[in-house]
Amino acid sequence: MQDRLNQYIIMTLGIFMVIIGYGYIRNRTTKSSSVTCFRIWTVRSYISNCYVIIGLSLIFIRQRLTMVILNGVIGFVVTLFFIAMKAPDLALTQLVVETITTILFIVSFSRLPNVPRSKVNKKREIIKISVSLMMALIVVSLIFIAQQADGLASISNFYLRADKLTGGKNIVNAILGDFRALDTLFEGLVLIITGLGIYTLLNYQDRRGQDERE
Repeated sequence: MQDRLNQYIIMTLGIFMVIIGYGYIRNRTTKSSSVTCFRIWTVRSYISNCYVIIGLSLIFIRQRLTMVILNGVIGFVVTLFFIAMKAPDLALTQLVVETITTILFIVSFSRLPNVPRSKVNKKREIIKISVSLMMALIVVSLIFIAQQADGLASISNFYLRADKLTGGKNIVNAILGDFRALDTLFEGLVLIITGLGIYTLLNYQDRRGQDERE
């Protein structure tokens, strides 16, 4: 079953790469790309280095629980990156989603049977590494292609002119409380649902143990 799952993932990623490659070849552009770079001693560079180091360490780790925890740490590093980019709403969303995902993975993997790892097939490992490198190359290429697109007209002036009409003390409060009121409301609901879900998962084992003792 595990081999089939690997095959399904490789086939899915392969089809995705073929579609992206076909679209790139069909709509190839000669426009030069202007890439926004930052100095190597900024906070974002340190966060990016942590992201890369933790990602590379996953290659050499075989324990499932450790891999899940490190994968969650990568998500939290992305949260720090959003904070450094001055995007607190994205940071909050990333933090909530990563926390839920990590807990669900830990609970799921803790109930899986401890199947011994089969011998490493070098041919299969080479295929997996090749697919991973190609996916990374495609994602980076998509970033460069996105930067070549013509930017949309800025709408910031509208918010700057209309924030006084909302009664907010500053533009951030006006956006979160008025222009994006429903979005802020549902983000709060997500936090509440997340808290209830985590509380239920943490107390499920205790209730199960009590039922078994009874």
